[in-house]
Amino acid sequence: MGSNEGNIDIEIIVIEEYVKEGKQVPKSKHYKIRVNDETFVIQSETITGKEILELVKETSESYNVYQHIHHGQTKLIQPDERVDLTESGVERFTTEKHEGHKEVIIIVNTREKQWEKENISYEEVVLLAFSSYSDDERITYTVTYTRGDESKPDGSLIKGQSIKVKNGMIFNVTETNKS
Repeated sequence: MGSNEGNIDIEIIVIEEYVKEGKQVPKSKHYKIRVNDETFVIQSETITGKEILELVKETSESYNVYQHIHHGQTKLIQPDERVDLTESGVERFTTEKHEGHKEVIIIVNTREKQWEKENISYEEVVLLAFSSYSDDERITYTVTYTRGDESKPDGSLIKGQSIKVKNGMIFNVTETNKS
């Protein structure tokens, strides 16, 4: 038995307590953070917006993460943005459904479809149109749309592209099979 075994130091730094007392958060191996009304122990000095959302089983497609800073200020955290938990003022986090984003009805090949995400990809439109998508190079799909967002109200999508959806947006999808 090693001499340190009975003396294992598992110090968990409760970030909110340090911030409320006006103290600098020390470096540690474990940090307790609060997201909404839940607490989590993090084993890293940094965490991304996406990782925070994953803790509360939410996604960046539907939710934003806000960092609450001492004195009531908030800051939007991007999904790939890394937050240093030892940085002065980090207090807690909250998530909020994207402002203005709600389920919309889009029309794909004359059929109404409900869509919950803010964007839709070329591949997703094809799946809504035909219930399947093929990567076979002999099969090509043409995806056009109208009634889109004011920045680009109409146009076409190619493989790999996506576009912001708008209620009432119309997609036309055709499949061509090259023999």
